Amino acid sequence: MLTNLRHIHKPETLDEAADLLKQSGVYPLYGSGASLARVEGQAEEGVDLTGIVSDQYHIDKTALWIGSRTTLSALAASNPEIDKVVRDDLPEAERAALTVGDVLLECAPYSLTLAMLVGFKAHLYLHAADPLPIEDWFNLSPDERRQKIVLSVSFPEYFNGTWRLVVEKVPPDKPVVAAIGFARGGSSVTSVMMFYFAMCGLADRPIRYKARDVSTLQSQLDDSLGSAQYRTETARAVANRVIMQAIMLAQQGKQE
Repeated sequence: MLTNLRHIHKPETLDEAADLLKQSGVYPLYGSGASLARVEGQAEEGVDLTGIVSDQYHIDKTALWIGSRTTLSALAASNPEIDKVVRDDLPEAERAALTVGDVLLECAPYSLTLAMLVGFKAHLYLHAADPLPIEDWFNLSPDERRQKIVLSVSFPEYFNGTWRLVVEKVPPDKPVVAAIGFARGGSSVTSVMMFYFAMCGLADRPIRYKARDVSTLQSQLDDSLGSAQYRTETARAVANRVIMQAIMLAQQGKQE
């Protein structure tokens, strides 16, 4: 809960909202703001984006488009594979409260939902700015992210083939390392066209890796939660497992 909010603005246009966000301490509210833990204490005023930013998702050719006010519960309902990731990421109450825009604003390094966006090479469509690859979003400072208005997120190739996703967290309750294995089925039941993984717990952000990168994984983090050696060894083992399981599911042509 954003307990320090003194005022919530209700702009009628995106330009009006963008002007308000230029002010220090003013944050975009893609949802209620009830679960924005990482900006608690910093947000003094909010900009309610209700009515000017979409809370819907739709499919356009091979792409999945998600409005930034779409809740994670609604995102999970868009596809069974996405549902697996979102359910593993957050409890039901938070899935119902948090929106896709909230997750991007929070930019939590252990977010499986963000890792999924990284894995699918999502693009962010912003107000009055060029589309932004998800990797570039992490390169912005928190203050720069605060001033952006995310309109929608697209998974450009999500429906180009049959994807299977596998999630593993170690440990399961408060993960130090977490990974998502991705595998895309080919034209025949047993063929697999593409496989790779996205990992949380090795850096200050989720990162997408090729399958051949497993043996060279190295943690940039070394802290009280897990040493660099522990993170590295665990990440390599977990990555191997999620890749193999995702490939098996893609070959079977059925969901887990």
